Amino acid sequence: MTSFKNPKNKTIQQLEDEVIAFWKANKIFEKSVEQRSKDNLYVFYDGPPFISGLPHYGHLLGSIAKDVIPRYQAMKGKRVERVWGWDAHGLTVENKVQKKLGIKNRRDIETYGLEKFIQECYKYTSEVSAEWQWYVDKIGRWVDMEHAYKTIDQNYMESVMWAFKQLYDKGLIYEGVRTSLFCPTCGTPVSNFEIAMDNSYKDYEDPAITVAFNVTSEGKFKGVNLLAWTTTPWTIPSNRGLVVDETAEYVEVETTDKRYIAAKARANVVFSGLEHKIIATFLGKELVGLSYAPIYDFYAGNDKDFHVYSYPGMVNMDDGTGIVHSAPGFGEIDTEMGNAVGLTLMFSIDDEGKFKQGEAGENPFAGMYYSKVNPVIIEDLQQKDALFKNEKIIHRIPFHDRCETLLIQKAQSSWFVSVSKLKTQLIENNKDINWVPKHLKEGRFKIGVEQAPDWCISRSRFWATPMPVWKSEDGDLIVSGSVAEIEQLSGQKVIDLHRPYIDNITITKNEKIYKRVPDVLDSWFEAGSMPYAQIHYPFENQAKFEKNFPGDYIVEYIAQVRAWFYVMHVLSTALFEKNSFKNVVSTGVMA
Repeated sequence: MTSFKNPKNKTIQQLEDEVIAFWKANKIFEKSVEQRSKDNLYVFYDGPPFISGLPHYGHLLGSIAKDVIPRYQAMKGKRVERVWGWDAHGLTVENKVQKKLGIKNRRDIETYGLEKFIQECYKYTSEVSAEWQWYVDKIGRWVDMEHAYKTIDQNYMESVMWAFKQLYDKGLIYEGVRTSLFCPTCGTPVSNFEIAMDNSYKDYEDPAITVAFNVTSEGKFKGVNLLAWTTTPWTIPSNRGLVVDETAEYVEVETTDKRYIAAKARANVVFSGLEHKIIATFLGKELVGLSYAPIYDFYAGNDKDFHVYSYPGMVNMDDGTGIVHSAPGFGEIDTEMGNAVGLTLMFSIDDEGKFKQGEAGENPFAGMYYSKVNPVIIEDLQQKDALFKNEKIIHRIPFHDRCETLLIQKAQSSWFVSVSKLKTQLIENNKDINWVPKHLKEGRFKIGVEQAPDWCISRSRFWATPMPVWKSEDGDLIVSGSVAEIEQLSGQKVIDLHRPYIDNITITKNEKIYKRVPDVLDSWFEAGSMPYAQIHYPFENQAKFEKNFPGDYIVEYIAQVRAWFYVMHVLSTALFEKNSFKNVVSTGVMA
């Protein structure tokens, strides 16, 4: 029988080191797994940390919750394998490599050379922090690091591609133009739930201007100025319409030399400090249909543009003037409203956040970065006698946590998971999950599902699982879900699923040449695929996965409720009509 030396006069650290050494020398953790039957699994999903990140106090406290339940289940005779994983794809890696190489944006990467950049990403992700092994051992946690998976493994990526094809074949993936969050520095769309993470919103000072749009319609309102308020002066050149509440009261106000219109409920604020007289009161419906003179007309448009509309839910009386400036393409509801009434969808900002040249005339702002152009536009509005007020506002707005860049709403062609088609089943499946704390079940998680837009899953980046979509010049698509299928369709050997190697593979069918679309998948799509991708399902371990899915237990801190837990729930519901997990614990913010 093995016995320990007398602990007298030993420090806690010395005792810990002896226990850890004993566990390692005698493979106690490995034996605790192998002595249990493979037919009696307890499945724990462990959120993989970033591969080159360092452990911190938050990991320490979270690890206790991750260790105690699997250890308890093992004591009850369950086989709890606890395989470690590494998150090794995405913008976190790209940004680290960019910093190392001294390059700033997507265009710089392309100039540097994509293959060289990808090799640098490989090199970076091979440098796994040795701190993690020491840290995990030191807190007495049992995990299997020897067989750890990485999201960059070819087998993992193939399972992710399989999942994409399954969803596509079910009609749950589509390509479309939608307005969503966009990062001008990274040059890529960002998912809504990504800004649910810590530090995604910051207090930021913006200009808050009130702009006068001059009515051109014949009649009693001709020559009157409609006042619209905005905190994004850079969108004024993309203005296509004005929106009022047709049921609300509006007033026509006369000053010493001009006439203005604003909502009655906002008049005291809008005209404060200005000598004025209300000369008429009327409902907003009288304004609907009026035309006004565009302040900027260097972008091409149509005959629906530059009119006043009414649209449900777009106007509120809590701030502003009661008249909303609409730039379809730079706000979800603006785009929704613009599509409904036929306004021109604006693509006036490029993927680096700079103004494009105008199609219908010279654009004085062309080439200028959108946020830096604000003072220039404000000065120009003043010169045009279209600036009614120029103030400041501090408000909370989303930033991209990967690069600290202010995010914007921007119309873009992307690929989406049709969450709207899944919502009923997502909500139904949530009923079977045991949530701790319980209020998350009907609270944050369910509400998040109910409010979730379709999920933008394409990224205009490089270091991630490629979208397995090949497109011909006439728009015909071929979607592949395995390496074998790609090789069979193309007649070419797949040497690496990463870009640029996969980009070099073309498919010829019916005398048409198909080239892979350049986008890669959102790294959250990869993260949500973890339950099956970590064991290369369905290409291997099919019986093991199907017998033991959903997982028994998962635990992460609160921000993952609308992030990792959410994407796992979406993908498992879409693929298997099941939850990903039976029991979930959400801890507070620990560090």
